[in-house]
Amino acid sequence: MDKELYQRIRAIFHEVCDLPADDRAAKLDELCKDEPDTRAGIERILEAEEGGKESDPIVPQLSNSRTPPELDGYRIIAIIGEGGMGAVYEAEQLNPFRSVAIKVLRSGYTTRVMLKRFQREAEVLARLNHPGIAQIYEVGFGGSGGRDIPFISMELVKGDTLVRAADAADLDLRDRLELAVDLCDAVDHAHARGVIHRDLKPSNILVNESGSPKILDFGIARITERDLQAVTMQTEVGQILGTAAYMSPEQASGDPEEIDERCDVYALGAVIYELLTGRLPHNVANMSLPDALQSIRLDDPTSAGTLDARFRGDINTILNKALERDKNHRYQSAAALGADIRRHLENKPIHARPPSVLYQCQKFARRNKGVVAGLGAVFLLLIVGLVVLGMAFQRESRARVQAEHSLARANSAYTFLERILLGLSPRETQNMDTELLMTMLDHAHDEAELIEHPGVRAEMLVIIGRVYDSIFEYDRASETMTKAIELFDQYPPDPAVRLDALETLSHAHHKAGRFDQAAVVMDSVILSARASGDRRWLAGALRKQAEIAMDVGDYTNALAMIEEARSDESGIAEIDRARSEMQHAAILRRLDRLDEAEPLYLQALARFRAENAELEVPILLNSLAVLARRRGAFEEAERYYMDSIAARESIDSRVNPDIAATLANLGRLFVMQGRYEEAIEVLDESLAQHVELFGEDHFNIAYPLVSLAQTQRELGRLDEALATIDRAIGTIKREVGSGHPLLVFARIQRIKVLRDAGRLDEAIASTRHAIDGMHDDAEYVSVDLGALWILLADLHQVQGGSDSLQIEALRNALLHFRPENPEYIQARTRLEHFDGGSDP
Repeated sequence: MDKELYQRIRAIFHEVCDLPADDRAAKLDELCKDEPDTRAGIERILEAEEGGKESDPIVPQLSNSRTPPELDGYRIIAIIGEGGMGAVYEAEQLNPFRSVAIKVLRSGYTTRVMLKRFQREAEVLARLNHPGIAQIYEVGFGGSGGRDIPFISMELVKGDTLVRAADAADLDLRDRLELAVDLCDAVDHAHARGVIHRDLKPSNILVNESGSPKILDFGIARITERDLQAVTMQTEVGQILGTAAYMSPEQASGDPEEIDERCDVYALGAVIYELLTGRLPHNVANMSLPDALQSIRLDDPTSAGTLDARFRGDINTILNKALERDKNHRYQSAAALGADIRRHLENKPIHARPPSVLYQCQKFARRNKGVVAGLGAVFLLLIVGLVVLGMAFQRESRARVQAEHSLARANSAYTFLERILLGLSPRETQNMDTELLMTMLDHAHDEAELIEHPGVRAEMLVIIGRVYDSIFEYDRASETMTKAIELFDQYPPDPAVRLDALETLSHAHHKAGRFDQAAVVMDSVILSARASGDRRWLAGALRKQAEIAMDVGDYTNALAMIEEARSDESGIAEIDRARSEMQHAAILRRLDRLDEAEPLYLQALARFRAENAELEVPILLNSLAVLARRRGAFEEAERYYMDSIAARESIDSRVNPDIAATLANLGRLFVMQGRYEEAIEVLDESLAQHVELFGEDHFNIAYPLVSLAQTQRELGRLDEALATIDRAIGTIKREVGSGHPLLVFARIQRIKVLRDAGRLDEAIASTRHAIDGMHDDAEYVSVDLGALWILLADLHQVQGGSDSLQIEALRNALLHFRPENPEYIQARTRLEHFDGGSDP
């Protein structure tokens, strides 16, 4: 069967399979008009699902109206709700007297096959006896006047559904997690008795008046493997029961052989995710059923830690493990999931990650903050004391042996502290909460300021500053490094320590958007490296200075610096060669020399992978995506972006600058493809991450802002677009001045907003002002000038201006593009429509 036809049949089947026969036929008439093959396929599946002749009713059917049934021994009070198979009524049981819920089959569902499913539901529920599961009281057939009606009498639970109840009670995070533990206990009870729910979702969970959750409707539960031989009817292959948003990937595949208790673990993870975050792990609300199922099978859920800082660390790790697409990597039982949530609530190490010594210590610290704070101070003072003692002995002791021993002790103490704070790779610290580390660093900083000897104080501050820089605290890093360097002016350290301090200070200024300060500091590093004659230091410093120059749009100087850095790579480590190749390729890409950039990128990627450089690989994948986007290979670009994000999150899923930047690029790609709603979502996330990392006024927020404004314009939201682009332009001018190439792109977007708003005179004036303000003294400027001239030609055309104005603009555009550039070809083609205007 054709795959598209199969998807169509499956989607319509799930719309009609639960409808009564008459309604089903009418719905098929509506949905399958002029699609006889589709309808025939659906009818064959329906016939097989109902068991052929066994679909004939064997008991009288209830009316389609909501007229309450008559059941011996019960008084029906009111209808509560209707599900896929039956209606549920509130009732009173007369003997013993109690309030109950009565579930009966609704009209059209008392076929032999459906009756077997109903009987199985009753048998399954009868096994369960847990305070978190609605209790079954009686199963049978009742009625009066000769009407036999299959029914189940069960515990009546009064309350609201899970998420609504939690919101109404304004439960805090801890209370919601305790609810989650109760749910895990209830599901584990069912699993221990061979019952899989397969339709866990918040609407199937009520919270009663005492605040305890009750799971309802094990009606589509499947008996576990040990009971399969006793079951006479199995779910048809490919038939999917349950609700898509909470389905496990294996359940979404429609293969019943893949379903076991772990599909309920996944659903529990989705339910808990929504309970905590207020949203679903997969945004499938507006998708068709086939698309929703495909998303669940193929896409990773949104990391909760990116939605709210409270979920980073243990909670994010627990949810990620519960929602693993591969069931073998998921929690293997509901009990294991519940146990890890309990451990988190008790500040004990969870089992979702290897219990490293560092992690165990971190959890101990959270349970004993006062003790750890004291020990941390003592530990730091002990280390500092050793360093001071060693240096004092070295200076003052006349005994050479004693001095050497003291120096060794001092160096060992310094190295020990350095390794403790800086020796952890991102993979070892992934998802860890940095709040405790920040507290200890701040405390260490304050204690270091009290060290009497300036040289020792400076070296301690260097270590602390490097740690600040590694966890994206760039302002604290630059402040700390500035203090250390001022002390080094009085007490010159080992040259390597000073160089390290200067490079960290430059990096912190750079990442904080203080480009001028970063460049000044890196200039001093380059001077020191040239004086030392150390080629490795010089190449690294030139590469970093080239990156700063590139980020402010000075591509000519950036290219000169990276070419000097690569002019002699003898003795340069492989990973540093790869970094230089990546930087060189990035500059060439900005200069529109794409064919030269690609082989450098690929060569750098191979080196990074050979060196297991986990942090560099996602950055390079992002660069390859940008390159593919520039060439118009949008599918390839999207694949690279997604690979980049996945690679970075596998190292550390916390909010970080790399993912924030890649999301901005991905959003821009979606804009270029016309996928505006997706673009809005991705760009909003990128902007939120940038603001969280750097604040409201940092230069980097301009990247998602410009693309967001473009998206708003394409959606016709012109007032929003103008406000957004003005915010971006203001940020660029304030932070990096008027020479940055991003400013040109932002101005182009503003001009297009004015054009779409019908403000053509203002748009033309803005375009000419932008052109006049640019100086064609760098290769990259040429491309931007060309884009502005083409835009001016468009504006004259829309305004109905003379041909001569358009010809002039297009001829000027040709001067600024390479002949193979698509914009050049576009401008030349347009000129050919004007008589005699084809030659610039």
